[in-house]
Amino acid sequence: MNRSIALTLVVGMSCAIVGASTTPAAADYEQVLTARVTGLNLTRAIQLKFSEVFQLETYLGVIPASLAISPPPPTGYLGPSYLVAYTEKLVDGTSYSLEQLLYPYAVGRPWVYTGPGQSFFNPAFGGAFNIRSRWLGSPDVAEGVRFLRERGLPPPTSIGGKDNAWSRWIRLAIVSSAFLTLVGAFVLRRRRAGRSDGDRTPISI
Repeated sequence: MNRSIALTLVVGMSCAIVGASTTPAAADYEQVLTARVTGLNLTRAIQLKFSEVFQLETYLGVIPASLAISPPPPTGYLGPSYLVAYTEKLVDGTSYSLEQLLYPYAVGRPWVYTGPGQSFFNPAFGGAFNIRSRWLGSPDVAEGVRFLRERGLPPPTSIGGKDNAWSRWIRLAIVSSAFLTLVGAFVLRRRRAGRSDGDRTPISI
């Protein structure tokens, strides 16, 4: 019985010590974490907070632990870009911001680009860390697109329809311009030929 009481006291004291040592550290990491997504056909920005932001960070390669193997940078058509802007504020007043460009409907696979010279804060990594500048086109990015589609990112059909309409107008303008150029060249040639015939002097025999 005494041994049981002693064991209970030891466990209780250990928990108290661990709690006392970890609670202040956890309090130091309290923060406000948001993400805002803006871009084509979004009448209102997609707003994310806390756990949703952590998910998106993982999908889009912000968190270093999620550094997935990515193919070489894209060379094909990327389509419209969407700005993903993260904001993080700590209890001590320190703030961090990070921006990425997401290309959800690029040919072949979705891509996200993170520019150089940016840093972010994550308590799991002991504080602020530098973000790798890179293109990422892993399956995680596709999951991130699906994640944002569920929260209001426009479908590719609406984006593609608008692009196709513009493409038709551009093709029509190019064809019309080429046709008018050919007609103008033909008329000019006929006029020059007419002048040459009029200027000829009759030959006397």
